[in-house]
Amino acid sequence: KTQPKPVQVKGLTGAVSVAGAYKHACALLKGGGVKCWGYGSLGTLGAGNTKHSYVPATVLVRTVVK
Repeated sequence: KTQPKPVQVKGLTGAVSVAGAYKHACALLKGGGVKCWGYGSLGTLGAGNTKHSYVPATVLVRTVVK
């Protein structure tokens, strides 16, 4: 059985956690920021639009919850 192998995501550094969903993924960064990439339909990437991003794009965060 083939096991998935981790790969480096170009343009992404400082990730402390990564979550994947249907056709997109997001990473929580050390400084508290978030970057997402993949299909952006319905605003799933949090960039304030519905465009796709094949490189990690900064998520627009208005309030940080700790």
